[in-house]
Amino acid sequence: DDPSLTTIRRHPTRSYCTLAAAASCPPSLFSTFNTQLVPKTKKDLQKQTHTIIMPLESCIILLDNSEYMRNGDYVPTRLEAQHDAANLLVNHKTQSNPESTVGVIAMSGTTATTVGGGASGAQLLVSPTDDMGKILAALHGVPTRGPGASTASGVDIPASVQVASLALKHRRNKNGMQRVVVFVGSPLGDEVDNRILQRAGRQLKKNNVAIDVVALGELEVNEERLRVLVDAANGTSGGGGSTAGSGGAG
Repeated sequence: DDPSLTTIRRHPTRSYCTLAAAASCPPSLFSTFNTQLVPKTKKDLQKQTHTIIMPLESCIILLDNSEYMRNGDYVPTRLEAQHDAANLLVNHKTQSNPESTVGVIAMSGTTATTVGGGASGAQLLVSPTDDMGKILAALHGVPTRGPGASTASGVDIPASVQVASLALKHRRNKNGMQRVVVFVGSPLGDEVDNRILQRAGRQLKKNNVAIDVVALGELEVNEERLRVLVDAANGTSGGGGSTAGSGGAG
């Protein structure tokens, strides 16, 4: 019932993900059937895609590469489902406007961990670029790292968002829009304070950076905190961004 919450449904052989909001893709490209969001016919999809001209945008994708992403509730794993969704997003961004750029950040950047077993910091894999080779190489080269056996989160979202904001500040073409898309599959523990998330969201808003969040599981723990971040960055109306959550354990 909540139009701002785009669902990701599981399937025995693959994960269906609209990413309509995260990819700034019009909902008309998708039709609803049996609670699963699937593309229309290939001919219709190609016809509509060719007529869409999206504004120039610099986008940075923040990937969750903690040990939690080995979870097999998404077939084959959350990490692979994230990779497929990120590929879809990159293709849409680069094809909808040839001058748009995409960057990639791994939110668990090193093998070392901080005191207390928290996340180890973000790693910028590729700055915003229109070079598909560099983007795809970054997506394929993301290793799984972080304290998966710990009760602490495997990623530091506020720090990762800050790194993304700085990378966007130094983007090549400064005329376009700015956006970060955050994939989250790790539970955000008690050490992730709502006030820190609000501060990170307000900083994004100050820099005119929109944010979308794609949650791959752990909604019971993460949804409230993720909405705090999105609302702080885009306003409570949710006009500039969205939260995409996982479906049930189908």
